[in-house]
Amino acid sequence: MPKLAKKKRKEAHKQAEALVQEVEHRTKFLQGLQTVLRYFAREDYLSDLEKFIPNLGHAYGTPLEVLNIIGEELGRKFKRDEEDALEILSSMWGKGSREERLVVAQVLHKLVTIAPALVEKFIWEEMRGLNNWEVCDALATKAMGPLLLWRTDYLLGKIKKLAKDPNPWVRRLSILSLLTLAHQAQGFKRVEPVLKLLDPVMNDTEGDVKKAAAWVIRDFTPKSRQAVIRYLHKWVKGASMDTEWIIRNASTKLPKAERAKLLNIIRTTGLAYV
Repeated sequence: MPKLAKKKRKEAHKQAEALVQEVEHRTKFLQGLQTVLRYFAREDYLSDLEKFIPNLGHAYGTPLEVLNIIGEELGRKFKRDEEDALEILSSMWGKGSREERLVVAQVLHKLVTIAPALVEKFIWEEMRGLNNWEVCDALATKAMGPLLLWRTDYLLGKIKKLAKDPNPWVRRLSILSLLTLAHQAQGFKRVEPVLKLLDPVMNDTEGDVKKAAAWVIRDFTPKSRQAVIRYLHKWVKGASMDTEWIIRNASTKLPKAERAKLLNIIRTTGLAYV
């Protein structure tokens, strides 16, 4: 999607600033937010969203850049006055549109460092309402993942349980939050226990959960290659078709020789080949 033209970007900032002034008047604010979302919506963008996001649900077709601008302004407002933040964010989330939920994710990202308890409470209360990968991934990478840096051991314990949740979106949310640890500048020092949290999903049949598992393993690879190799070798012998899919897609950043070893074991012992 092309970036907003300079004039449109300036207009988005102006409308977002005006919108935030109405936060104390909740009904007026929520109605105003929907007006702004409709104003910047594009039919061609909505058409693309419908093609690439199954179960998109209600959407206006507002570009992500506009949503981030609104989220940034609202986040700044709540950083100064977080008293009503949870109720307002829950009201926005409850409206159910793709755009309102992505704005909420951006606001939560701004609040993680100053109101981690609020962010955590929101995640536990609303995560079961997830219904597509775009919103799920935004909540994982902008809220739950950054929260991991503040309450690492506590949240790793939570993820251990959530990875077994019956809801596939909750499983994906919990797994993708680990990307924050994979992307730490100096590398996360306890990689093997973190990779072990993926055990419950290594035979998952849900495509979106398998993609999340492969993504996390792949992103740990550059800074923790040996730990990733050991972990994948634990799963490769007698791999199911679902496990094979994860290994094939998780191992693409490994050296060619190491990846070839893994795939060769699959070809000789994998359940799809015996």
